[in-house]
Amino acid sequence: MLNRTRVVDFVPEESGVLATAENLDTGERFEISALYLVRCDGAHSDVRRKMGAKFSGDVVVMQTQSTYIRAPQLLATIPKPAWLNVSLNPRCCGYLFAIGGRERWLIHNWRPPTGDLATLDRDRSIRQILGVDSTFPFEILAKEDWTGRRMIAERFRDRRVFLCGDAAHIWVPFAGYGMNAGIADAMNLSWKFAGVLNGWGEPAILDAYELERQPVTEQVSRYAMNTSFTRESLGSSLPHNLEEFGPEGDAVRARIGKSAYEQNVGQFCCGGLNFGYFYKNSPIIAYDGEEAPGYTIYDFVQSTVPGCRTPHVWLRSMFTSFGYFNDRQDDRTVLENMLTSLEPGGACIIEVLGKERLAKILQPTISTVLPDGTLMVERHEIFDDWTRVRNEWLLIRNGRAKSFKFHHTIYSGQELRDRMERVGLVAVKLHGNLDGDEYGPNAERLIAIGRKPASTHLKRRHTAAGDSQ
Repeated sequence: MLNRTRVVDFVPEESGVLATAENLDTGERFEISALYLVRCDGAHSDVRRKMGAKFSGDVVVMQTQSTYIRAPQLLATIPKPAWLNVSLNPRCCGYLFAIGGRERWLIHNWRPPTGDLATLDRDRSIRQILGVDSTFPFEILAKEDWTGRRMIAERFRDRRVFLCGDAAHIWVPFAGYGMNAGIADAMNLSWKFAGVLNGWGEPAILDAYELERQPVTEQVSRYAMNTSFTRESLGSSLPHNLEEFGPEGDAVRARIGKSAYEQNVGQFCCGGLNFGYFYKNSPIIAYDGEEAPGYTIYDFVQSTVPGCRTPHVWLRSMFTSFGYFNDRQDDRTVLENMLTSLEPGGACIIEVLGKERLAKILQPTISTVLPDGTLMVERHEIFDDWTRVRNEWLLIRNGRAKSFKFHHTIYSGQELRDRMERVGLVAVKLHGNLDGDEYGPNAERLIAIGRKPASTHLKRRHTAAGDSQ
């Protein structure tokens, strides 16, 4: 990792990317040769411009006057302190964010797309949003006027160069949608890189990145823009009696407050945007013809339609429910526990790790001190004939050591299938490079998908009835 360094130029090639970097402290320039280049360099991305990937969308969605202030007396004036306070009044509307929870605040004065921030009185607007008079003291720490846009890059990739985050898409910064989308971009691309670089995925899987992420960011950008329009509509149509005293004013404020609350709950509790989106035209997803359910900014329907996010299910702890694969006798108990935990027709995944994979996982040595001062040290050993892995705890008390050991057996694919079927689990599918009688030096894992027969309970009931006759 290089700090205080920026990429000033790059040349994409068929077999890699040659980048020119500059040390920001010394000005020295040097070249970096890489297989791929991923740029997360923000809305003004130089790489996007060099790629020739143009932004398109809505150039102006809103104007915003932002001010960062210190106001030690403000907290005491707020009846119900919160991280975010929404200020609605006929003169000026805006958001007040608590920074640190004591005396520092960030104020956003939202203005329509045609608003002229240059002629807007900042001090007066701040006081109107805060609801204070001209004598209330505050100190401006920083200020910035900016324009909210909705822009999506026409391409997220040029051969071995990729765009992520704001370099690929920008929109009105509501509720962290941009950060969430940027993280999702990076995660989507990272596992594909892992597949290509580690040899278990073809380079063609990288073609799915743009096809998956670009439509989703288009959807999210429109949700963010529509949220901005809804907020603007609410602020521009406030009734004239909003601030009146008495039952009539109370009723108006309750109605407007409810509308603002519902708008902001959807904006910040955006389960639909985070979990409801789906990949519709990915070249690496096996679709079955079923349409994915729609979603809103707030709501979504969990679905197993290919391209949707895997449905959420609460699971019990695998360690307390199933136990460990300790030795061949205990393994039967583990498999029986799995079978018992499943509903008829339910499925489970069993993963057996190979020697090379286990070596990576079991590298660290773990030690702990018990309340009575006893030291316990965990050691691992992977046998050269790699028929098993030994996990050994050394209990050291008063200078004397006592060992507690268990062995983890590495199965062949056929052996694991046989053991699953002996307890009643149907081995639906085996996958991995442990399948076979001989183990190669690069073996990593064996994965088995097991299913509990849907008619198991019916067969047992029928047999019991027959026996009773």
